[in-house]
Amino acid sequence: FHGHDLPDALQGCDLLSSGFERETCYQGAFMENVVNAIMPHHPASALAQGDAHAAAGHAGGGHEAHGEHGAHAEHGAGAASTFKALDPDDLLYPCSAVAERYWNACYSMQTSAMLHHTGQDVARTAQECGRVPATQRTTCFISLGRDISGMTSQDRAASREKCAAVADAADRAWCHVGAATNMLNV
Repeated sequence: FHGHDLPDALQGCDLLSSGFERETCYQGAFMENVVNAIMPHHPASALAQGDAHAAAGHAGGGHEAHGEHGAHAEHGAGAASTFKALDPDDLLYPCSAVAERYWNACYSMQTSAMLHHTGQDVARTAQECGRVPATQRTTCFISLGRDISGMTSQDRAASREKCAAVADAADRAWCHVGAATNMLNV
């Protein structure tokens, strides 16, 4: 709705009355931020940029986990955002640049961006999770496990093997929690 302007989307989420609704909205905003940055031909991106042909070519396909929400961009609010979506030189960005109230939602999606920028390097992404604020460390490793589950097409053995790249045993346990939870959810 806000043309992938993350700060505007988060401010819109702030208007929701319940904490659960706000947090869910924040998570959706960060998810779209990552998806738009790494998959610019995602149906929502194409519509926000006025490319109906590209959107039609991807309708019903692509990133299935995001459902059929591409049409919301038709209501887009003008020009594309000037807010930088991701930064390959700061793998914690935009989490490192947003207010603390958004951290949980941001770090619950950030490993998707980290893995993208590191060429799917789980060990490097785990190192980056080790740098996040202490209150978000568990969230980051659960997110990494979720992404690993997706990378391995929910293969338990392959997911365990990839989580083994997480050096710290406690963090590795949270990686396993994220992978297992994703397998249950999928």
